[in-house]
Amino acid sequence: MTAGFVHNIVNHTSPALESLALEDITLDISPSSVTTPLLALRLFKAAFICNFEDLGLLLRLFPNLDDTLVIKVLHPQKCRLPYDSRTNAKEAFLLALQCPIQRLELEDTIASPEDKEYLIDVLRDNSPHQINISLDVSRCDVTGLFPLEAAEKLTHLVLCLSFQIEGREGYDARRNRKPWHQFLDGLVDSMKHLRLTHLRLVLQYEVLRDQDPPLGGVDADAVYFARGEDLHGVAMRFFGAMSILQCALLAICGYTSLFEEGQSSRTTSRWLSSKAWRIAGANACEDPYPSNRERGLTYLEISSEEAEVVVNGEEMHLGNREQFVARMCLNKPEDPGKPRLNFDVLRSICNELTEVSDVLSFALTCSTLRKGALQRRLRMSSVFLSGPDSVQRFHKFIFADPTSRAPYIYGLTLYPHSNYAPNGDPHFQKCLVAILEAAVRLEHLDFPTTIGHSVCSAVTKMTTLRELAVVSDANSYDPHNPEPLSDLLTALRSPLQYLGIAGYESGQISASFLHYHLPHFASTLESLRLGDFSFNIISFAVTTPFTAMRSLHLSSMHQAEFYRLDVLLRLFPNLDDTLVLKGYSPSIYRYPLSREQSKEVQRDYTWPGLYRVTYSVALAFMMALRCPIRSMVIYGSVREEAQYLTEVLRDNCPQQLLLPIALFGHDHLQVLDELFPPEAGDRLMHLVLFFEVDVNRRRQAWGQYNNFSWDQFMDTFVHAMKHLRRLTHLRVVLYYNIHPLVSYFEFNSKQSRPNAPPELHDDEAFAQNIAHDADLYPAATRLLNTLASLEYVLMTTCGLRRFGEPWKYWHSSRAWRVKPAEVISEPEDPRYDPLDGAQTWDSTRSRSCEEMSSEAAEAVIDKEELHLDQREENMVRECIKFASK
Repeated sequence: MTAGFVHNIVNHTSPALESLALEDITLDISPSSVTTPLLALRLFKAAFICNFEDLGLLLRLFPNLDDTLVIKVLHPQKCRLPYDSRTNAKEAFLLALQCPIQRLELEDTIASPEDKEYLIDVLRDNSPHQINISLDVSRCDVTGLFPLEAAEKLTHLVLCLSFQIEGREGYDARRNRKPWHQFLDGLVDSMKHLRLTHLRLVLQYEVLRDQDPPLGGVDADAVYFARGEDLHGVAMRFFGAMSILQCALLAICGYTSLFEEGQSSRTTSRWLSSKAWRIAGANACEDPYPSNRERGLTYLEISSEEAEVVVNGEEMHLGNREQFVARMCLNKPEDPGKPRLNFDVLRSICNELTEVSDVLSFALTCSTLRKGALQRRLRMSSVFLSGPDSVQRFHKFIFADPTSRAPYIYGLTLYPHSNYAPNGDPHFQKCLVAILEAAVRLEHLDFPTTIGHSVCSAVTKMTTLRELAVVSDANSYDPHNPEPLSDLLTALRSPLQYLGIAGYESGQISASFLHYHLPHFASTLESLRLGDFSFNIISFAVTTPFTAMRSLHLSSMHQAEFYRLDVLLRLFPNLDDTLVLKGYSPSIYRYPLSREQSKEVQRDYTWPGLYRVTYSVALAFMMALRCPIRSMVIYGSVREEAQYLTEVLRDNCPQQLLLPIALFGHDHLQVLDELFPPEAGDRLMHLVLFFEVDVNRRRQAWGQYNNFSWDQFMDTFVHAMKHLRRLTHLRVVLYYNIHPLVSYFEFNSKQSRPNAPPELHDDEAFAQNIAHDADLYPAATRLLNTLASLEYVLMTTCGLRRFGEPWKYWHSSRAWRVKPAEVISEPEDPRYDPLDGAQTWDSTRSRSCEEMSSEAAEAVIDKEELHLDQREENMVRECIKFASK
């Protein structure tokens, strides 16, 4: 990976990219050639940086880095350094950072005087507030490690000292070692000038022996290393030497490596002891300066749980290598039957939770996990605020700990219909503005413009928003005095990717408004959802297209002259995801002309393809889209306009189709019989049909019922479907309206009619006019036998009977899938031609189906996107709700 590649290829992500991790990067360009810096980048990690000369290029590429910088190896050549020369102290020395550093962690052990000098220079020039160091005492002395200049800033120190005690015969037992008490004197003396508040000291020993000392005998090497009983005295030495030290966490661990003649070394003993102390009394923690507190017997040993809280809260974790050694030094392995989860593992588990309730329950587990769990909740989804009181409570919650909560707020959703009283009590406005200003990483915002001008003004100043949903107030719209919506949209400078607007005055948001007033969103906006839209611009006037737009949702349209389809094509040239067009009812006389003009427009250019299109039959016919369509959703029931839908499917059939069909009488069955043209058989693979069927209990003028039986429906349906040879998934929902014999008023004042023909009993009407649960399986097997490609059939019958009180609902849903084909063994025929598959299929294979559980059926619906549209889904849910009572 090269810096030139990052600059030229990855720069299109510059408005949003916050974190970048690379295995290696070669600095192959000059700082002056950087024209598009990654302004949003806050974290950068690189294992190797080659061709490093100075920080100029990194400063130009990543000017706003303020979180984490991880660099393991710097090298001026284009090859990697050998393993032994990977010294973090050297990299820190070469970088010579001048910016304030909160925490510096040196990954590798300081194991040479050269490394030590590098670190001293770094601390002398720009000491961090917190540092994590590992030092090999056997190779490098700790004396003079901390220069006087470091005392001004350094408050937190994690120091891991590793010792190798030589106890084998024939080796110099005095090499690089001092008696423990003498070493401790030198360590305290080298650190006493530091103004530390938190110290974590870890002593790691490796003792090399030819043989273990006899049980109960004297260990000659014991004088050279500390024991667990020494920890209290060590802590008191540091508390006495450093006057403002508040907390000391000490640990001693080690192991013995036994070298026996003719055998490889083995570990014979391990030990680990850790204790922690803090200043006792609340005043001592609140005022750390010695002039304001009395020193003396004010030290309290704390439990391991409390020590873990300090380590997590102050970020005083050990490096990976040191943690590994400490775990290895445990006297005995943990019982596998009683696994223990440390806080880091629990935090990782919390960060994988997807339900808000689970995260909030996690936050109640213990105080140590509460902070991380609340941060997870704030960044996982938008926080809903129902009104002024809710805003004020949320303000109190955030500013109880603003530094650890406000930066994690992902989104806010304010209920649009609450009485915010912008001109009444402005206190909640101040609270909301304060929240918006503190939420430096807010990406999602959903709010009403009636909340007040001060809030809208605060929103316009934000630069982090990616998703904005606005609810306006049509009643307050004045074209001569624009309400906050227009001012907000024109002044906003966040690089929005989603914009949704609802509730505004008809005509306020139009094609010309988007083009002339919102061009600053043209390069970033990917999805647009509008409640009302007017076409009041010609295509030749479009000079700034919304090139990033992939989804468009228009709930209502005016002046929709779709023979000017070129306006949509010019304004949104790269639509390839979702197109939803509703709320337009043109005259039927305009259908043919508009269709031909749309075809003419698309001869020069059309969209590359659409994942999903939702529109009425009229718009589908008039637009005559030529681009590939994966999924088509017809909005509104198909009845009189079925012939136009047939033409649409003949010219450009999608792979998936959702179709609501109204069947209000026997004569409507012919609509179904002629709906699918032969051309649809080559492309249609997924089909969702919602049949809204009226069963009228009144006789017609000629004395007969205008209803059709279930058998008549199935005959027509199978005949209409049999040529769909690529269909693999079929979902059929039959929704019945059983109408009464007479109207509601006639029912209450029914007169006797002695000459009227006898009426059918209710049960007889149900039996011949609707599908029962028992009818679904025969219907599914008939469809599977008719359509050889069909793999899944999902069938639902539901509805209501609109007479008597209360109305009666029912619902039944079942699903089947085809079992894998079973090969039937037959005697070998020497005349058999293996290429004649069509001839032998029926004779060698059998098709059978198995019923699926409701959970498995829902999984298929979700995976294959066989959902109903919102209107139809609500109708089915109503049946499920009342049928279960």
